[in-house]
Amino acid sequence: VWNKESGEVLHTLSSPRCGSVYAMKLNGNHIVSAAQDNQHSGQSLIVAWDLTSGLEIRTYESHQGVIKGLAFDETTIISCSDNQTMKIWNHDCEETAALLRTFKGHTGSLNSIAMDDTHILSGSDDYSMKLWDRESRALLHSFEGHASSVTAVAMDSSSFFSGGSDNTIKAWSRTNFELETTIAIDDGTVYCLAVDASYIVGGTSNYLVNVWDRATYELLRSCTGHSSYVWSVAIDDASILSGSYDRIVSIEMIEAVG
Repeated sequence: VWNKESGEVLHTLSSPRCGSVYAMKLNGNHIVSAAQDNQHSGQSLIVAWDLTSGLEIRTYESHQGVIKGLAFDETTIISCSDNQTMKIWNHDCEETAALLRTFKGHTGSLNSIAMDDTHILSGSDDYSMKLWDRESRALLHSFEGHASSVTAVAMDSSSFFSGGSDNTIKAWSRTNFELETTIAIDDGTVYCLAVDASYIVGGTSNYLVNVWDRATYELLRSCTGHSSYVWSVAIDDASILSGSYDRIVSIEMIEAVG
């Protein structure tokens, strides 16, 4: 964990049970990570950490296989795995860790999930993105349109977004579920997506972090600082952050995007 302004290392989060880390999310004062379980071959686990102290809060006995996506808020953690399942966990730190539900709707490995107050999105190797009701867990819609695996999903107040290994990003209406637009990527699987009111950010297999205008879908900039696949992106008011297989975390200032 680094200080964003100075680059100073604040904490190194470590647990003897954690091997390779597959996914990580930050929300408020908590970090949730998914990693290989060193004590149980072929299994993964989820660990919640306190951002201020760097201490482990709780470990969730998790999936068979590799956890490829995480989303969480103050009450709930959702994880998805290459064993085709999603799991929903209690994240109320005053309560005992509890698995609330395991559910399956895809026929391929799950690669990415996103959630807001009402919905859950999941993307899979079965070429589809699925929309779920967060409260009832019911499947509401299956978005079909990619020619290959859906490797990244995101959402904002008006649209759902899917990125795939078919070198495209698709935007879908939250109102009628119709396809709004398709953004073509030059020779690059879209491994990760982040969206805010102004920008769409995608990290790709051709080592780029691409930034599009949210309203017009115009490509504003391709950031070229990485030397390997870009696995993770995030955006805030001032900057775009990206993490890559090259073991570098890069910060791009929003004002430089143009």
